[in-house]
Amino acid sequence: MMIEKKMTEVQLQVLERIRPKAPEKNRLESEFRKIEQQIKTILKQNKIEAEIELSGSFSRETWLSGTRDLDIFVKLPYTSKVTPDKLVKVIKNGIDLPWQRKHAHHPYLYTEKDDFQIEIIPCYQIEKGMKLRSAVDRSPLHRAFIIQNMPIGSNDEVRLLKKFMRGIGIYGAEVKVHGFSGYLAELLIIHFGGKFSDVLKNAKTLPGKTITFVPDLVIDSSRYSGEPIIVIDPTDDTRNVASSVKIDSLNEFIVASENFLREPKIDYFFPKKIVVKELELKEMMENPIKLSVVIHKRKEKIVDDVLWGQIRRFERSMKTFLDHCEFGPIKIDSYMDRTDIITAIVTKESIAPEFHWRIGPPINLVAQVKFLEKYNNNSLVVFGPDVANGRWRVLLKQKQYTMEEIIKKGIQENSIAIPSHLQVNEKDIEIITKEEILLRFAKNEILMACLYQLLIGKPSFVRS
Repeated sequence: MMIEKKMTEVQLQVLERIRPKAPEKNRLESEFRKIEQQIKTILKQNKIEAEIELSGSFSRETWLSGTRDLDIFVKLPYTSKVTPDKLVKVIKNGIDLPWQRKHAHHPYLYTEKDDFQIEIIPCYQIEKGMKLRSAVDRSPLHRAFIIQNMPIGSNDEVRLLKKFMRGIGIYGAEVKVHGFSGYLAELLIIHFGGKFSDVLKNAKTLPGKTITFVPDLVIDSSRYSGEPIIVIDPTDDTRNVASSVKIDSLNEFIVASENFLREPKIDYFFPKKIVVKELELKEMMENPIKLSVVIHKRKEKIVDDVLWGQIRRFERSMKTFLDHCEFGPIKIDSYMDRTDIITAIVTKESIAPEFHWRIGPPINLVAQVKFLEKYNNNSLVVFGPDVANGRWRVLLKQKQYTMEEIIKKGIQENSIAIPSHLQVNEKDIEIITKEEILLRFAKNEILMACLYQLLIGKPSFVRS
């Protein structure tokens, strides 16, 4: 009973902070009406037939106070000959705001006005079962399903779940996060009876689970092989809404849910801000784990989601390479601002070991002959060739490269994959290690907080 009482108290405190008040809602509504009227005028002037619909969490009454996003869909008739590109162009030219024309899988407009984030997204009107003409055509159907199926009074339960996921760092389907989208959070609330606490209680059942919203729907789970959770889109039987959720994000949600149910705290929703002062700086300096960063320039006009996809590929390739070189990579993550990408690397070692195992072919293959010829009287061999686990191996003496040397060598020899939108080469990048990092970036509060979190390795909800 004490835990349930505490949980109720925490939820009420959180809702007081995240439930939007009337003035905030009225401001958003007013801004939408202004833009809606401008779009209507533009459509009329250009003789374009289309409907305007406000979508996103604001339209579904599941938005959080302070997240002032307007997702405005301009819905063309399914058979319209007007392209999304043309629609974006005429609206951009007709509304005097500093628009950015973005294009991940589909062209759309984005701008910031005062404290609003506004997106105008063209799409085609469809009904369930119709073939998509653009990547975002089903989004208005999502809004209709949520409004029709959300249990009465559960809007705040969605807000609690979204804020909980934000607090533990797993909210967002974008490549940077690989977490839970807002739509997925809403579907989980619907599936588990409209209660935030019931979603958390059932979190441990999610791995391998298939959730559907259509009675007797038969799903071929093999098409979703490798996806840790399957939530079939009620508006499209072929789509897994949870496809963005990676196993680490799911596991973190499970652990955080179990811990919160055992000991409810507001810190899950509003994690304590990391401020790296003298004590934290000393803790980072004395930590025996090694920290290095690779600094490279950010290319302009690349959509963040595309860029983050390439950054994550770079990180995975870097980890594989450093693992092969026996630096013992623990974790790699990146930070991005308007000009730079900073890839932080946490490793066990900062210098390559003096000796390195070279694993050869199995003993029953012809290739063993060449291996033995190469290493039988090789001056670099300090042990072997011998057989272990059915394969030949030798222990080689090697140059003890520093972190900077080995990364530049890996880039030069194409052992580290460099995706096309990253400006990374051995001449232009800068590689610095822990002591220099802490001195150079001490005044960059956001970056230092990220580096502290990375180096210490504790999720926010288990930090004291």
